[in-house]
Amino acid sequence: MDMKRILVSLLFLAAILLPASAQIKFTPNPQMPLPDNMHLYMNLDSGLDGRFVFMSPVWWIFPDGPCDVSQAEALVDELGLNGPLKDYVGMMVAVTGPVNGKEYDKEKDFAAYEALFNKIRVFTNLKVVGIGSGATFVNEVIAPVAGEVAGIFCYGGKAPRKTTGTSTVPAYLAGKDATKSAKAYIARDKAVQTVKGKALHVYQNADEPLLQVIVNTQKGLSLQEAFADAWERLLSRNYRCSNLGHTGYMGGLLV
Repeated sequence: MDMKRILVSLLFLAAILLPASAQIKFTPNPQMPLPDNMHLYMNLDSGLDGRFVFMSPVWWIFPDGPCDVSQAEALVDELGLNGPLKDYVGMMVAVTGPVNGKEYDKEKDFAAYEALFNKIRVFTNLKVVGIGSGATFVNEVIAPVAGEVAGIFCYGGKAPRKTTGTSTVPAYLAGKDATKSAKAYIARDKAVQTVKGKALHVYQNADEPLLQVIVNTQKGLSLQEAFADAWERLLSRNYRCSNLGHTGYMGGLLV
């Protein structure tokens, strides 16, 4: 990315400054009008002083169907994102439902995701979250081309029909079909099982210790409980660093 694009992106981020300590309130972005299916919260406060901005986590959430701004706020609250947003100086939270207002369409919803991704272009710590039908969309459409994603969390949803794509990405999967969904991630990540518990299973790439697939099949596990465990075990432990064709998963805690 050239410096001009970086500066434009940072100006866009700074345009809607909000305090990190407040509860998340989604707000329109005057610099880049958003479609009706997307709700966006930006944060770039003084907590970034002395920190590398590109390490700040960004959450992109695909919910279980359409949602309005109040439902988006409730979902983020249910996930418990307000704590990580403050403690890890989170830079952005986006909640994106289906573009047609009904159900996810592989081509149209991916085109919308790709268009906004290319407009911002400052993601090195992007965490993609899929819930229910949103998890199915993430498993089938985003994960196979997740070359710029630092981590994926999926709760519920269906397993992809085919193991496609070559992109590697750390992933945490929970829910009924988590074991089936994990197969595609494990294959792409070239991961082998390192932990075999009663409900928790961990697969790891031999050359990249942070490139993991974690499967949680615990019955009755709530969305909030699953996300908290995913954040602790996987999502908070790495960001993405690409250099000369090699992608490294770099550990680091913003404290």
